[in-house]
Amino acid sequence: MILLLIVISLVLGLFLKYHIVFVLIFFSLFIIYLIYRFKNKRLIILSIFIFLLGIGISHIRFDFNKSVYKGLVIEAKENYVILSSSLEKLYYYEKDNNYEVGDIISISGNKKEINFTTLESDFDFNYYLDKKGVRYELKANKVEINFSSFIRTKGLKKDFLSHFSSNASSIIKGILFSEIDDNEVTSGIKELHLARLLSTSGIYISLFNKFLVHFFTLFFKKRTSEIISLSILGVYNIFLFPKFAPLKFIVFGIFKLINEYIFHKRFNYITVLSFSALFFIIIDYHLTYSISFILGYTFPLLFYFISRITCFYKKKKRRIISLIIFYIFLIPIDIFFYNEFSPFSYLIQLILTPLFMLIGITGFISMFHIPIYQIVNHLINGLVNITSIFSYINIKIYSLPFSESLLALYFIIFIVSLYLYSIKFKPILSFNIVLLIINICIHLIPFNNLFTSEVIFINVGQGDATLIRKNNTAILIDTGGSIYKDIAKDCLIPLFKKKQIYDIDLLITTHDDFDHSGAASSLMNNFKVNRYIKEYTYFPIEIDGIKLINYNNYESLFSEENDTSLVIGFNLSTYNFLIMGDAPKKIENKIMEDYTYIPCDILKVGHHGSNTSTSEAFLNYLSPKEAIISCGKNNKYGHPHKDVVSILKKKNITIKRTDEIGSISYSFL
Repeated sequence: MILLLIVISLVLGLFLKYHIVFVLIFFSLFIIYLIYRFKNKRLIILSIFIFLLGIGISHIRFDFNKSVYKGLVIEAKENYVILSSSLEKLYYYEKDNNYEVGDIISISGNKKEINFTTLESDFDFNYYLDKKGVRYELKANKVEINFSSFIRTKGLKKDFLSHFSSNASSIIKGILFSEIDDNEVTSGIKELHLARLLSTSGIYISLFNKFLVHFFTLFFKKRTSEIISLSILGVYNIFLFPKFAPLKFIVFGIFKLINEYIFHKRFNYITVLSFSALFFIIIDYHLTYSISFILGYTFPLLFYFISRITCFYKKKKRRIISLIIFYIFLIPIDIFFYNEFSPFSYLIQLILTPLFMLIGITGFISMFHIPIYQIVNHLINGLVNITSIFSYINIKIYSLPFSESLLALYFIIFIVSLYLYSIKFKPILSFNIVLLIINICIHLIPFNNLFTSEVIFINVGQGDATLIRKNNTAILIDTGGSIYKDIAKDCLIPLFKKKQIYDIDLLITTHDDFDHSGAASSLMNNFKVNRYIKEYTYFPIEIDGIKLINYNNYESLFSEENDTSLVIGFNLSTYNFLIMGDAPKKIENKIMEDYTYIPCDILKVGHHGSNTSTSEAFLNYLSPKEAIISCGKNNKYGHPHKDVVSILKKKNITIKRTDEIGSISYSFL
């Protein structure tokens, strides 16, 4: 237990870098607990020292400027690699590369700080790389391979997967190699919150280990069988590296064998678990920032304390109680990844987990060239058919976002509650349970939408999308559009889930340019849209007290696409908004001629800040307080134009840009 407390202190110190307030509060409570429980000054001083050590380690940076960067490939993806070079990790992009983990390469060129575009609700690749300790990207002039790893896993995996049908290949690739294709089959499985079963988790590795141990005990003693099994899984790990769950299983298995056969079980389960955690922290402390590390060590603690509090029950009742506790524990994890809670998903998981396990073990056996590929194909076809049926009963409750800090807090309260129950310390237990229930209810019940309104200028890159929400009424003006990603699925729908919006009452596209309406079709196919309009003849429109007025009624006078762009004004709370679409200066001039006054506090600048829009005369006419510019980072069009920015600054109008600060929100009670 002492070693576990030290590991907790070290991890908290490392996490202070990303979650200052949460860590300081929890560490203070942690020290109070140590004082109350152990009354050991040395332990308390040691914990504080380890905590401060973790803080110091987390701020160590290595930065070397060279003409040639030589290093070891420690992570190899289809379009990029991560290189370990002179104590620093570097990112290098090369499309459809053939590099493998273990290759040594030399890259001539220079490096720059990582700065990838992150759209609304999209995967934050900058944050992902930073938590891995990768802060620089290499720009190569020349690349040389100094050493090629003798195991070329990409080719071996490709040959192996060729034995399966297209659907089966996608599923097997996920279960055995943690490579999840983005297609209809895998999307259907993810929709049922079964993604954890579509990745090589510790559950699968444990299953493979049990199979191998049972098989080899037919020929060898148990100890020998365990060693052979770990050795085979160690080789298998080469195909999965650097995925944490399989690595953790191997390292923990080795520590367990050492404790059992060399130290004769001198150390208990928690101590061995803590040793393995400390091992990974020493190897690379950045591992602690991954959700895999957190879950990899939270789950064993969870099962340990569950076993302690259920050991007095009969076997059947013990399993039921354990299952209920485990699934309650999973609720915030689902919310964290999906921004929704699906009540039936746990029943579906319970039903389908045995089938996934069967596919996993038969797929694993087939890796040894045992020709049971058709059996695997049939099993996966059955899985696909069953999941398509279950999709019809998949009720979803959208949730407010669960941050990493809140997720960690939930884990801590949950584990502490089990611990307190296991030691029969009940004074705080009831409070903890109530706190957990309140935490979940706050996220799932849409209290916020009953009393608030908001306007969000959504960061969709080089494009426009504006969400207007008044209580539970939602209006979307423009959808954005991209040839690189599905803006509807990746940006808009996740945002609607976070805002607990179940349908769009009205969708408006200002005109047919792809960057304004390109995601409309996907949005209507994947989300409930009650009404869609794009013609100026429908205006003015009033919905739930929001009156939308179009000021561009000149379609008969002009023929170019941008000339027909709707110009929409509306009022929410005490603010007047004006969305210009891509309307050019000649439309601005016509508006000034025909309307003596248009109220405007917040101006959505026309054409992403292009100098074809936003004349000085128009700004004088409107007198807005703030200007919103929606554009992509480092876009090829040069938006916003320096002249437009200069005029806005000259007028002392506050400028807010989606390429700089992301989505821009105005909230009202």
